[in-house]
Amino acid sequence: MRETHVAAFALAATLGGAKPGTPAVSAPPPAPLLVFAAADLREALPEVVAAYRQTGGDSVTLVFGATSDLATQIANGAPADAFFAADEAAVAGLASREMVVGATVRVYAVGR
Repeated sequence: MRETHVAAFALAATLGGAKPGTPAVSAPPPAPLLVFAAADLREALPEVVAAYRQTGGDSVTLVFGATSDLATQIANGAPADAFFAADEAAVAGLASREMVVGATVRVYAVGR
């Protein structure tokens, strides 16, 4: 089972960072990182991912939807690598059931 991390705004820090050394034998490319994100991030997050990719970051697949629907998918075993939620309660519920890595939970923005 994959661990799901609740993403901070700095996508590069959340999704990886620098990779040590290049392997001597060519390995198959890694699967794209799967990022679940609240629908209200549909405009901003693709730009963040593009910047992340330009710095050498891994491929990223974005899945947008209602936070509650995405949280339900994670609770049912969806293999998300990161989760940008719009509702702290949904994240707290997942964290209390150890469905996300609690140490990675961060508020990345405040709406008004």
